[in-house]
Amino acid sequence: MTSVREEFSGRRGDYDGDQRIGEAEDTDGDNSYGTIQAAVLAVANNGLVTIVANGTFPEVVRLQPTDGANITLQAAPGVNANIDAVTQGAPNGDFRPTRPGIVINGCDECRVTIRNVTTRNWTDGVAVRGSSHAHLDEVIAENNTDYGIHVTDDARVSISDSQVNATGFRTDANGPAQPNPGTGVSFEDYSRGSIYRTSITGSAAAGLATDGGPIPATVQVQLFDNQCGFSTSARW
Repeated sequence: MTSVREEFSGRRGDYDGDQRIGEAEDTDGDNSYGTIQAAVLAVANNGLVTIVANGTFPEVVRLQPTDGANITLQAAPGVNANIDAVTQGAPNGDFRPTRPGIVINGCDECRVTIRNVTTRNWTDGVAVRGSSHAHLDEVIAENNTDYGIHVTDDARVSISDSQVNATGFRTDANGPAQPNPGTGVSFEDYSRGSIYRTSITGSAAAGLATDGGPIPATVQVQLFDNQCGFSTSARW
């Protein structure tokens, strides 16, 4: 399977000068896309998707490689890429905050990398499921209601140089959301993980929690201003 590099331009601007933005950029065949998901599908979940311009992206991003495929989603150095459920003027404003922002659900032979992106105002900032193997580097997850990073099933996840902030605290057009439970980072079921040089702060529930699985390896992890630093149960 051939690896393809697709560059995705921000949804709010015409960054390649062809007078197309948003979804209109997805179908013009020039390898510049207006939505992240269109770029992911263009490489068939096997390749490198680079966000090349600052932007806010009000969309659920699903990374679902199969058959040994590998995918990397990243923002270029210096680019601010905000995957945000609460975006004024974007359609489906009632639907988005009830969904996770980034969903990783890959096969045991697949590898997923996410680098230098922000995910805000979803139920889960990043949800990692199934037999996925994922690395989250320089990821910011903030103001997500239920979990900042939520790892389930038998997924394997490493987290480095990242921030998980204010989980359980979100206000949108309907007012303050109710956290369920409001945990910063949670490893459940048979999942495993490691966390390196990462801060987890301001969670409504535990900063770091496990439910049934082994405690993740942690090095230089800051747990501060959470309801409690660590819990052996993800729910309160």
